[in-house]
Amino acid sequence: GSTFLTGRSKTVDEGLSKKQRKGVGSMAGYIRDAAQSLADSEWHLLEIRDNSSSDSGPTSTSSGELILWVMLGNGSLQKLNVIAPRVIHVSCTYEAKETSTKILSVKRVEKYLPHNKSSAFLYEVTMPEHVYRSQSWMAHFRSDIYGEIIESFYEMGTSQILRSLVQVGSICRLSQSAVGKGGKYSIADLKLVEKPKEGGYLNENLSYRKIFIFEKLHARSKTGLLAVFVMETSNKKSDENPDNMIDMTSSCHFWAVRPSGNKGQRSISKKLCEAMFSEMLQVINQEVDDDPESDYSALAASSNCEVS
Repeated sequence: GSTFLTGRSKTVDEGLSKKQRKGVGSMAGYIRDAAQSLADSEWHLLEIRDNSSSDSGPTSTSSGELILWVMLGNGSLQKLNVIAPRVIHVSCTYEAKETSTKILSVKRVEKYLPHNKSSAFLYEVTMPEHVYRSQSWMAHFRSDIYGEIIESFYEMGTSQILRSLVQVGSICRLSQSAVGKGGKYSIADLKLVEKPKEGGYLNENLSYRKIFIFEKLHARSKTGLLAVFVMETSNKKSDENPDNMIDMTSSCHFWAVRPSGNKGQRSISKKLCEAMFSEMLQVINQEVDDDPESDYSALAASSNCEVS
């Protein structure tokens, strides 16, 4: 006769401890909630830059991928990678074939051209950045009969950042067709919100944090100061605030260093700290006077510091 073995195998979840299962569940829940917030909320665009740029500046060529920092209606800040295809316009002397594939879209359009110039055959050409740089797309505008049919190009110098900003504005949201893509978005998946339902750009219902880092070396005492200001910002108006000024709760952490050779750090007096803070505020206020749009304009001119 045959022998049958019966039993029960452990699932992956059962093989984890209770603490591990809780951690996995929490992370899955966090990812799920973040994706849901992206789908349901309006996006307040804080920063947009090319992924090929760095702290030392942009590179000579674009990668075709943009980095977006957006604030959502629930107050969360998220970093997103968005693909931005290259879009140019080509004027032709003869008719070209329209097409729509994953790597090339050619569509006949009617546009107002610079200097009131007219075009009998004007096409909008959309393609990934690597296809644009390879120039392989130009073969589409060669005719067996007429040869090269391209007359002129338009908007080849328009950056993808500028074009994307024009398309999505300062407040946008995901289109319904893009929901569920799992964070792999194209700029075409975003649509401009002309009448925000959750309030205007960075409205009073949003709260965000500003962090400033300041460093200074006191020339006479050779004492260095490093200060980190953390500002919990709230835009909400208050009945007790008739001037509608922004109320900010802030804290400051600072480190003062006074080198003294091999003997270790010398003591720093309270008076010296207050003097250094006063000088720091003077520098900040002067920068605000010179540039009203400075990041330091969040600090009122009447601010003062007391070291306790």
